[in-house]
Amino acid sequence: MRKLIYILFIFAFFSACQDDDANFETDVLETVTFDPIPGGAVMRYKLPADDAIFWLKVRYTDAEGNRILRVGSYASDTVTIIGFNEAREGVEAEVTLCNAQNVETKPTIFKFNTLNSGPVEFFEGARVEPYWNGFRVIYEENKNASGFAHVLYAGKDPMTKEPDTLLIETVPIKQEGDTINFSLALGSSSNTVVIRTEDYRGYMIKQQVWKDVESYSINKLDPKTFDFSAQNPFLIIENDGFKMGKKYLFDGETKGMEAFTSGASVNDTFYTFLAGPNAVGEPFILEFGEAETPAFLRIYGMLNVFFLSNMPNNYYWVGATYALRLPQIVNVYVSNDKMTWEKLGHFEDSSTDALQSWVRRCCGLAADLMLKSVDEIEAAEPASLTVAFPPSEKKWRYMKIVVDKVFNDTGNYVTMQELEVYVKAK
Repeated sequence: MRKLIYILFIFAFFSACQDDDANFETDVLETVTFDPIPGGAVMRYKLPADDAIFWLKVRYTDAEGNRILRVGSYASDTVTIIGFNEAREGVEAEVTLCNAQNVETKPTIFKFNTLNSGPVEFFEGARVEPYWNGFRVIYEENKNASGFAHVLYAGKDPMTKEPDTLLIETVPIKQEGDTINFSLALGSSSNTVVIRTEDYRGYMIKQQVWKDVESYSINKLDPKTFDFSAQNPFLIIENDGFKMGKKYLFDGETKGMEAFTSGASVNDTFYTFLAGPNAVGEPFILEFGEAETPAFLRIYGMLNVFFLSNMPNNYYWVGATYALRLPQIVNVYVSNDKMTWEKLGHFEDSSTDALQSWVRRCCGLAADLMLKSVDEIEAAEPASLTVAFPPSEKKWRYMKIVVDKVFNDTGNYVTMQELEVYVKAK
């Protein structure tokens, strides 16, 4: 009986508090304003000077239909409202004041506006354009960018062989904008591209489809159809004993298999290309038999085959540091008269450590990456860099390749295992 009386007393006490605190005397309407922001709004407030008030609560319904609660106190003067996509006007917010017992006043209804969220705004400056064997996605700078973009295309499911929309990549949406190139393994003359954006809460926000995006077919240029030379003809090292020379740059051997099978650690035979000294920053010239539209350039490095780590010093280089002579910065120019040159492409590996760069698998010092058998070399993927060129209809007779930096410029030697040139198919 005593316990029942106690419960009734507590119930009556809180009921009285609820009645007493239900109508705080404060002019909330004059102390609350809203500023729209991408994906929501900022509510600015000033709590009244009333010792009975401890905080305020804001309730609203977001774009997904979720009921959201946000809380403010004397420690701040703003509450950020989130959870919206497309810009909206007149969204209702219920604001209440609370005392120490978390008893609230009756809600006051306010209305606020929002701006397009980052995943919506993405599409304002996004476009899909033709690219080499695929397409490229371009979107503009947006200070309020946020969320992710899922890039898909219409293709066939590799397992079922049935038509499907396949995800290629998910990328964060950058404030500075970006250009992302996609070359598809099974190229077609055109593609249907789908982009879906997602916010940081995991909700899919918006989708847009681009149909019949042209894909430019490309071919690898036969080395017999062009001439390769150095502007300074004395830079290219031609040495039959060491198996060094221009011809090894175009023999189709991208990994170092010939050097490995020749027993190079004993015979010092490299089967590769080397230029220097002082070859860094010096132009190499490609002269096409007929004008071509360049698509991209690919430069390979010799993989870390066994002999590199065991190579004694010789006249040209130290074997274990071979990878440090590979290109780190490459600039490519084109011309039709060899007098006026137009910059076409740029590659730069920003790594300060070669073991963290594209040449990592070419480093003789990386014992854990060493390839010790023909089978291992055959199974390994080549190591290469690619200088991509923008899609164009322009044709050129000459290409100038300048290695402006290698990973260690001691002696200024430049090496390349193989050079491939890709052009728009005729």
